[in-house]
Amino acid sequence: MKDSISIIRENLSDAKRLDETSDLIKRAQLEEAALCLSSPEPEEAGRFFASAFERPLLSPEMLALCSILCRDKQEKAEKVSKTVKVACIRGPLSQRAIRRLCRSSDTVIITEEADFRSACDACAGGEADYCLLPMCSSQDGYYPTFFKLTKQNDLKICKTLYLSKPDSDEEICFALLSRVIEYGDGAKYCSFMFPEATPGSLSPLLHTLSASGAVPVSVISSPMEYNMDSSEHRIVVHMKGIRPEALLFFLEAALPGHTVLGIYESYK
Repeated sequence: MKDSISIIRENLSDAKRLDETSDLIKRAQLEEAALCLSSPEPEEAGRFFASAFERPLLSPEMLALCSILCRDKQEKAEKVSKTVKVACIRGPLSQRAIRRLCRSSDTVIITEEADFRSACDACAGGEADYCLLPMCSSQDGYYPTFFKLTKQNDLKICKTLYLSKPDSDEEICFALLSRVIEYGDGAKYCSFMFPEATPGSLSPLLHTLSASGAVPVSVISSPMEYNMDSSEHRIVVHMKGIRPEALLFFLEAALPGHTVLGIYESYK
């Protein structure tokens, strides 16, 4: 009887010989790979899958993420109950948002910075565990500065919260950012961006995501350069029928150049 690794290797070889449009076959292989990566020894599984394809599919960051995903729930519970330090700018809404977003932690130390860039620098440099930034508002939509700062500092959204401004109908969405991809059992949404160098590749991607159980709920596109057809897309998907680790593996394998913005629980 063949072992599971031999069977997966044969399946991967068969899948590589199929036409590039065989989305369902590719998705099945990626799901199978994600299951293997959830084993007690994710690094070993990662090395196997990296060697099974012509080009490396698993970056060191992906292997580190797989290790995090395989920790048991008790260790996760201990992690969120520790003392955390959060960098933000001064303001009553920021204080309220941090208290709500970090209520599972024993102690929260808030450090007020001069501006959003300084808050991001504190988190990226390890001076703070998290930083808090406004991501969008019900009146103005997404703030371009938010995506610029998170991309420059390689920060990830781990929680979001909507708060109403005093004496106003406007709602502000705050994002708690971390240096690593971090999420709990209730995570339902994944946000990522990717540069579309070849026009026409967005529609097949959205179709494949929907077929995989990751239903797109928002697509924001902007030109990468003026007078060019290439665009950068920011996509939010609702993970209705796919596990977060399987979706992350799909993006790592099938979408070179993408950037995961984060995985979190709420979205409007």
